[in-house]
Amino acid sequence: EPLDEGAAGRVVEFLNAELGDEMLGWLLRWTEVGDKARRRNMWSRGSWTPRTATLTSVSGAALSFRVGVAVRGRKELEHVESELPLPHAVETVDGLRDELL
Repeated sequence: EPLDEGAAGRVVEFLNAELGDEMLGWLLRWTEVGDKARRRNMWSRGSWTPRTATLTSVSGAALSFRVGVAVRGRKELEHVESELPLPHAVETVDGLRDELL
C-alpha cells in the first residue's frame, strides 16, 4: 500500500494507540529531545523532563512528534516539536514498517 495521506493517517492513529509510551523512548534515544534532556538534567535532575510523545505525522522520510515536557516550577507541560528521521526513505506502508522494526 502506498504511503499516501490516508495511509499515513492510519499509521499515526495506530502507532499512537499501540506504542505511545514506547515512542517517547525513541525520541529520548535518537533525537535532540533526549540530548536536551540530558544536558538540562545533568546538574539539576528533573528540571526538564519529557513525559509524553504524540505522533503528529508520518512521511516517507521521518516521523514528527509533539512532546510534552515537565518543567520544574510549572504546572502545565511545555510542548516541543521533534522529528525522528527514518534510516532510509520509504514509499509504502510495508517499507515504513520494515524501517520501524
